[in-house]
Amino acid sequence: MSNKQCLDTGWFGTASCVIFTCSKPTKVENGRHSWDSDREPEYGQTIHFTCNTGYTLFGSKTIRCTKTGEYDSELPQCIADCPKPQHVENTNLTADSLLKSFFPSGTEITYECIIGYDKVSGTGIMKCDDGKWTEPDIICRKKDCGLPEAKPHMLFDTSQGTLFGAMVKVTCEEGYQIIGSSNKHCLDIGWFGTADCVIVTCPKPTKVENGNNSWNSDNKPEYQQTINFTCNTGYTLFGNETIRCTKTGEYDLELPRCIEKDCGLPEAEPHMLFNTSEGTLFGAMVKVTCEEGYWVNGSNYKHCLDTGWFGIVDCVPHTCPKPTKVENGEHSWNSDDKPEYQQTINFTCNTGYTMVGIETIRCTETAKYDYEPPQCIGHSIETINKGNAPFLSRLAIVITVCCVVGFILNIFLVRRQCWNWTQLLGHLLQMKDCQTLSALPSLG
Repeated sequence: MSNKQCLDTGWFGTASCVIFTCSKPTKVENGRHSWDSDREPEYGQTIHFTCNTGYTLFGSKTIRCTKTGEYDSELPQCIADCPKPQHVENTNLTADSLLKSFFPSGTEITYECIIGYDKVSGTGIMKCDDGKWTEPDIICRKKDCGLPEAKPHMLFDTSQGTLFGAMVKVTCEEGYQIIGSSNKHCLDIGWFGTADCVIVTCPKPTKVENGNNSWNSDNKPEYQQTINFTCNTGYTLFGNETIRCTKTGEYDLELPRCIEKDCGLPEAEPHMLFNTSEGTLFGAMVKVTCEEGYWVNGSNYKHCLDTGWFGIVDCVPHTCPKPTKVENGEHSWNSDDKPEYQQTINFTCNTGYTMVGIETIRCTETAKYDYEPPQCIGHSIETINKGNAPFLSRLAIVITVCCVVGFILNIFLVRRQCWNWTQLLGHLLQMKDCQTLSALPSLG
């Protein structure tokens, strides 16, 4: 009763104040509390809760019995902790997650891709739920650096691929050389390795004695550039007129030299002879002559100039006059041209005529025939028999000589004109007058 009434007998109403109590706390699964009395907790009394190892208290660790006979907080629970997170492929825990040493339910941790890998999808967050981790949703793929950015004249060998950790070999086009690293590495930040392709150069050409070269720059000649060489007047280039800078930084050919010009032996035309007593170097002069039977047509000298031998000349054969018609006979020359040196003309007589002279004449180096042309005359025969030449016959004015037995004629058969015996038979016959022909001396 919460009231007392004042009656005639005095205050009426029986009442007392009894302390509020709360229900005894129930057993905490996977934990314990501090209330160990059989009585109910009274107003103002507190109860402490703890969890077993591997479990975490969710709720207030201390509850108090209030004036309403109820606790000021819900009874806590002991929820199992999650184990230490396991490794997820190609990931690491973030720095904040690594600082956590225990993982009660509800704990969140975050994974991130390891160096060299890019996140393809997912958040990377895992949550502890009643002692178990949710499945990781992050997918990491190895970083692809792509093809390196090529500088001018640069080439790459990407046989190892372009993914993280790969290495490409750097080369340059022909005629260029690498300055810097010859490799590029695919790192997390991209391609690493600095290189340039610089054109190859050759040493500047040295001065050519007695000549010049076409290089007039202060820079060195670069790959494929050429240098031309010339020599001063009176000098000849010995070597190649043009050299080229190659991919090795050397010239393709040795530097030429300028040597005093040597015209060499002149190119001889047929039947031509040279007197080279002055030599064949620049400025020299050679005398030109011709073989026997030929004469010089043009300059008698050739001069060694910067362009070579100068002087136009030919060796032309001597010619003899065309033979005149033979009375009572014929000759073999039927060309409109004059007979040349060493060419011969044959003569024949008509029937009933005898040749007086030589039947074949030859054009000589003097432009004259070696004999007078013969004549064809009528027959007139008389036999002469004197000395050792019984078969000496006179036919017109042609003598045929044969030796008697026991003698040998140096020339077996001699036919000559009687007016030229001394010339024709030399010391063997001293006859000049056909009318006073004496016996021949022995010709043995």
